[in-house]
Amino acid sequence: MTQFKCLLTLVLIGLLGSQVVAQESNTQELCPQINCDCSSLPEASWVSACESHQQLIKKRCAINNNTPTDFCSIHGPAATPLPLTVHLDEVKILPEAEITATHKKAATMYWAAHTDLKTLKIKVGNLQVREALNLLKIMDHNLDGMFAQQRQVTLSWWVYENSDEAVESWSMYAEDSLKMAENFYSYAQEISEQLPNMQNPAASSAYRVIAMRLYRLAGKAYEVAGYAYAGAGDHRGAAQAWVKGSTVSRAVMLAKTNSGAELTHINFYQHQAASRLHRASYHWMMASDPEKAKSSLTESQQFVPEENSLSKLFEVQESSAENALLAP
Repeated sequence: MTQFKCLLTLVLIGLLGSQVVAQESNTQELCPQINCDCSSLPEASWVSACESHQQLIKKRCAINNNTPTDFCSIHGPAATPLPLTVHLDEVKILPEAEITATHKKAATMYWAAHTDLKTLKIKVGNLQVREALNLLKIMDHNLDGMFAQQRQVTLSWWVYENSDEAVESWSMYAEDSLKMAENFYSYAQEISEQLPNMQNPAASSAYRVIAMRLYRLAGKAYEVAGYAYAGAGDHRGAAQAWVKGSTVSRAVMLAKTNSGAELTHINFYQHQAASRLHRASYHWMMASDPEKAKSSLTESQQFVPEENSLSKLFEVQESSAENALLAP
């Protein structure tokens, strides 16, 4: 139990204190905007690879007038910059008497999201494009607000030394967020599958934009689920959520490629897919599943080929393990 509490504390620090930690530890460093949180990684070889990449992108940042030009590669949970959609802004501790009410408010927002999705389908079916896009914008804003409330509730429970309530809340949020993400993703796919058969160019263009917005919303919801599973101490569930998030990134990347989008847009989603897989690999390792961690890292290389050195992380670990067995 003590080990679990330590892990949960580390997760909460990553979720809720990343901005402060990054600023304090990098104030006198080159390019302080870059902090890949390498020390949080679970293996020494991972830390070394992370630090090497961080040093490289800091040098590029310095050449670019101290403005970052690259994302972190393999990274810890409090890393920045990353091509992810969830932002871990600072949240305030609630008075203890207000925690339950805020928790209920956060819980009801899932029902609101479900209702909004039903309304969206009606608007899309009626080709009410402007109304549909406005609703998607509201849904995205609501998802940000819901996650902020979840972090506020769970951090407050933790501060008031009620870790059981914090874990239970995260567990509920995780399951509901995953369902929400899957519903968003499913509808985005449904719309995308209709595009090749559309005869009206204007309608096809409108549907394509709506599908892209839905994909991005689904990706963000999978990230929220990943954070929630981690908060509940379920690293296997967190890894699976981040893997599904990378699938969304791939769908967007493919759609962008097929529509002739700018290379910079395509590259962003390539890095996003890789980053979500990197985060999955972190949670697979925390779940004591190095084979799946290796699989996620290897898969990430198809999106960011210059990271081929990541595959060597496991060669180092396996070699070290063999040497230990052969030692007298």
